[in-house]
Amino acid sequence: MTQEEHQPSATEGEPACERAELTDYAGSAEGRGNEESLAIWLIVVYALFLLAVFWQVGVPDNLFGPEHNLQIAEARSWWQGRMDLGGDFWDSALVDGRFFSPFPPMFSLISAIAWPIFGGVPQVLVISIAALLPWLAMRVFAGLSGASRHGALLTIALLLGTSLWRVVDNAVVDGSVYHVNHLLAAVGMLILLGEYFGRRRVWFAGIGLLIAVFSRQLSIFFVLPFIVMAWGDDRPGRVTRLGVVAATVAVALSVPLTLNWLKFKSPLDSGYMRIYEGRTDALAMTAKTHGLFSPTFLERNLYYANLHTWRIKQVEIAGELKTFAESDRNGTSIWWTSPILLWIVFAFGSVWRKAKSRQMAWLALSGFAVFAILMCHHSTGYVQRGFNRFSLDYILVLLTLITPVCCVGKRIWISVLMVAWSVFYFFVVSYWPHVELP
Repeated sequence: MTQEEHQPSATEGEPACERAELTDYAGSAEGRGNEESLAIWLIVVYALFLLAVFWQVGVPDNLFGPEHNLQIAEARSWWQGRMDLGGDFWDSALVDGRFFSPFPPMFSLISAIAWPIFGGVPQVLVISIAALLPWLAMRVFAGLSGASRHGALLTIALLLGTSLWRVVDNAVVDGSVYHVNHLLAAVGMLILLGEYFGRRRVWFAGIGLLIAVFSRQLSIFFVLPFIVMAWGDDRPGRVTRLGVVAATVAVALSVPLTLNWLKFKSPLDSGYMRIYEGRTDALAMTAKTHGLFSPTFLERNLYYANLHTWRIKQVEIAGELKTFAESDRNGTSIWWTSPILLWIVFAFGSVWRKAKSRQMAWLALSGFAVFAILMCHHSTGYVQRGFNRFSLDYILVLLTLITPVCCVGKRIWISVLMVAWSVFYFFVVSYWPHVELP
C-alpha cells in the first residue's frame, strides 16, 4: 500500500480533536511526503475548472456596475454617504419611497473596496474569487478521503458536477446578485470545513463562517460545528479559542442586525418581504399570502429538490402534435443531476462507522437544519432551469459525509461514472430549455 492510498480510520468515540490530526490536509501532505501528487492533481483540477470558466467568459474585460448587481449600487451609496440605493433595482426593498438592498453585506463590502478604484467590480475580481474554490475544496476532500486523487475527483464533482457550476457561470459572466452570493458562501464554507477537519485554526474558521453568513444568512447554523471545534480541541488555549468564537458570532450577528436597523428601522427586519411591494406576480402573491417561510411549501420544495427531472409537454405546431421534454424554472432534483450524492443513501451506515463520527454528526445536524428551513421557503430558488441553487446551502455537507466511503475499493469506478454523468449534465443537458422527443 502506498502512502497516498493509506486511509486513516477513526474509531467510534475517539476524541474529535485527536482524529482531526489524521485528516489535516496540509499536515498529511507534508508528513507523508505527498506534496508532488497533491500538486499534480491540484493542477489538473485547476486546469479543468479555469478552462471551463474562460470558455464561458472569453476575455474577462467586463466591469460590473450597479446595473448588474444592486449590491454594487449599495457600495456606491455608502461612498456617497447614504444607505439607500439611489434608484429602483430589481429585488430592491421599498421603504418610504426609497429603495434598499435586502441582501447580506459580503459582496457590498467587497464592492465598497473596489468602487473608488475601478468605479465598479472588475469581472476578473469575481473570477479570482471563484479561482479559490479548487484549492479550498481539495483542502477538504483530499484530507478526508486520504488520497489526493480521490480529493480531485470529489473536487471536480463539486465544481463541475453540481449546481455550483451554474452558479459560478452566472456569477462570472453576469455578476448576478444571487449567484455571486452563493459563490462567496461556498468559499466561506470551504474555509470553515477545511479547518474543522484540518488544523482547527479557530480564527481562520471564523473568517470562513463570517464570509458564509455575510453571503447566505442560513449559514449561521454552521456556528454549531464551529463551537464544537473550539471546545473539543484538547490543546492549550481553550478559553482563547472560545473567546474567538464569541467574537466571531457577535460580529456575524451584529453587522447584519445593525444594517437592518439603519435601512429598515428594525434589526429583525431583513427587508426581504419589502421587495414584493407593488408586485402582483405569482412569487410576490405567494409570499404575501403565506409569508416568506411556511410548511405550506414543503411538498412543492421537496419535490423539486429531490424528484423533478423533466416535464413532458405536448404542443401543436403547424397542425402536428409534438412532444417535448423541458426543464422547469423551479429547479431539478439533486439526485438526478449529481448522483454521487446517492452514496449517502446506500452507504449511510458506513458514513457513520468510517467517518469521524462526532464531527460528522454535528455538521450533519447543521446541514439538516438548513435543509429543513429551505424546504419551507416561499421560493424554490427559481429561475433555475436545470439546476438547484438552494442546494448549495447544504450540498457541501452531503459531499463531506460521503467522502470517506464513496471512493473505497470498487466504489471508486461507480463514483467516476457518476461524476462523468454530472459533468456532462451540467455542461450540456442543463443548458437545454427543452428537447423534442420522437
